Amino acid sequence: MNTKEMIDLVREFLESYPSSRLIRWVAVLFLLFCGIPQKTIAAVTDYTDGQIRNIRDRFENGDFLREGKKRGRKKKIKKRMLGG
Repeated sequence: MNTKEMIDLVREFLESYPSSRLIRWVAVLFLLFCGIPQKTIAAVTDYTDGQIRNIRDRFENGDFLREGKKRGRKKKIKKRMLGG
């Protein structure tokens, strides 16, 4: 299967499941694994280059399967306590 066929296949598959974020992430990882350039993946999946870079970095660092962290909550509480 050449690159063009692979991209067309992924594009058709994503059209079948337009609202599933998980499927788009898997498609991004699949295309990255196959060596497709980031800009091409961005055009196919409707993600920006930065989002694709973040997905790739999270997967390479092992953060991909971890639950999302709540950020900023402690800092907000600290600011209220200190009157800031």
